[in-house]
Amino acid sequence: MGEQNANVKALAGKVPIRAYLSYRQKNPENTEAIQMLEKQCAEHQIDLIYDKKELEDGASIKAFMNEIGAARCVYILLTPAYFESSYTLYELISIHQWAALDKRFVFPIRVTEKVSSYLWTEVERDWQADETIRNELARLLGFATNEHDKAWQKVESAWNDILAPFLDELHVSLETGDKEKLLQGIGEATFNGVAAVIRQERAMLHVKVKSEIMQVLKNNLIPLDKLSAELGLGSQDAESIVESLVVQNDSIDSIARLTQVMENQKAILKSTPQWNECHFNAERLGGWLLLNSVDEVWWFNHQLKLMQSRNEPLRTIELNHQSYIEVIISRELLQCARFKRNAKGKVQPYSDSDRESMEFVFDASSTAREKKFLQDIYKDLYKPDSFPEDIQELQADIALQLESVLRVRKGKPIY
Repeated sequence: MGEQNANVKALAGKVPIRAYLSYRQKNPENTEAIQMLEKQCAEHQIDLIYDKKELEDGASIKAFMNEIGAARCVYILLTPAYFESSYTLYELISIHQWAALDKRFVFPIRVTEKVSSYLWTEVERDWQADETIRNELARLLGFATNEHDKAWQKVESAWNDILAPFLDELHVSLETGDKEKLLQGIGEATFNGVAAVIRQERAMLHVKVKSEIMQVLKNNLIPLDKLSAELGLGSQDAESIVESLVVQNDSIDSIARLTQVMENQKAILKSTPQWNECHFNAERLGGWLLLNSVDEVWWFNHQLKLMQSRNEPLRTIELNHQSYIEVIISRELLQCARFKRNAKGKVQPYSDSDRESMEFVFDASSTAREKKFLQDIYKDLYKPDSFPEDIQELQADIALQLESVLRVRKGKPIY
């Protein structure tokens, strides 16, 4: 119980764990399983994402299937019908293709007793008998419609790496076992596993941030006595101050206290060369502390997606504030977040040569899909006197212009 309580505290963030569901639609065997799984997920701070819940009219089915494949957490509802659809086979291949299975949580679930290691023979037979499935899967994978062997190799690899190890073990099916107990166990395993990964990631981040902040404090340009007093510490040693800034306080509180110390220093050192050095060191300290501000569960949900898209010219992240992209990039690279003031005195991300290879376009979704967000981008791209009122029209015009800008800038950042 103590471990469970510790995990609850570890995941006390603003963002739920995102878990995707791969299953065969229009299969009555899945109906109750989905309802019960969704209930267990809700009880364990997990947002269960699946097509009927997420997809709107006109949305791309293939894009959503690719999301399933790239997800950090995936549940697979296994029935014989799962292997009779090119779409679910494509999802299975997509889940497998990212390969980093040791860093992911992929949970196959036996819905019926018919799903066992012996099912593979039937899967092979059905594949050979149904040309429609072979053609459609080849198309989804980007192969020629007659390249069935290449498509089948991917199915076989996914089966061998994901499903065969699971089916070689004893796992009670939902058909014969206690459904609620089995799904509760899966929910707990997901939650506890994610909490363990988050603790590990947090520890690694803290080691790096504490080390860098210690180096900043060793310059003796930020008064340790005043910073210690502001933090309410009895000790003025750098180790205690670093521990308080990074571990004991949240990043916003730590930055606020640092800001208060720097306001006092500014009054004392203003117009002296020492103030510029002091201010530079405080900016670096704050930049490292900002890495702690990334919601831990949000980072877990998106970390692999960021890694997977490193070589892509366009990378999409859902954010409400454009300037926060600097913090996300810095968190990924484990380097100090940097900002500067523009000609109008407004704080904006600091662009340097290390970032020129990174291209980000913001996905207008969630709260970021507000019209104002899109109109700001539209204004920046077109310099218009007025804006389209229709959100879809805004998105289409922005996408069209960004394609042109991307070609002209030859890989340099747009946003």
